[in-house]
Amino acid sequence: MLYTEQAPSAWFSFALCGLVGIITAYAFVWISKYYTDYKYEPVRSLALASSTGHGTNIIAGVSLGLESTALPVLIISVAIVSAFWLGGLFGTAVATMGMLSTAGYVLTMDMFGPIADNAGGIVEMSQQVKFLYLFFVDYGICSK
Repeated sequence: MLYTEQAPSAWFSFALCGLVGIITAYAFVWISKYYTDYKYEPVRSLALASSTGHGTNIIAGVSLGLESTALPVLIISVAIVSAFWLGGLFGTAVATMGMLSTAGYVLTMDMFGPIADNAGGIVEMSQQVKFLYLFFVDYGICSK
C-alpha cells in the first residue's frame, strides 16, 4: 500500500521512521531506569543527600528532577526531526506509533503491580505462604 510510482522506496523510509520511534521508546525506558533504579548513581546520590537533612534532600531531589528531563527532551527532538526528514509529516506519525509500541506493556505492568502486591498481602495475612511455597516446589514452578 505504500508503493507509488512517484516514490518507489517510500516504504523503506517509513520503515526507518518506525525504527526511529522504537529506538526512541527504548531510550526512554533506559533513561527512566537510570534515574529511578537504586543501582545507578542518581538514586544513590539522592539517598546520600537525604542522610544530611531535609534541605539537602529537597534541593537534591528538585535538581535531579530537572536533570532527568533534559535527555528525554533532546532524544525526542532528534527523533521528530529525523522522522520528518525521512518521511515528512506521515513519517512523524509512523515514528509516533513506534514510540507508543511499549505503551501496552507499561500500562499492563502498572496495573498488574498493585494487584500482585494486594494478592501477596492477602496470602501473608492468611498464613498460607508455606502451603503455596510447597505447592510451587512440588509442581516445579520454583526450586527449593
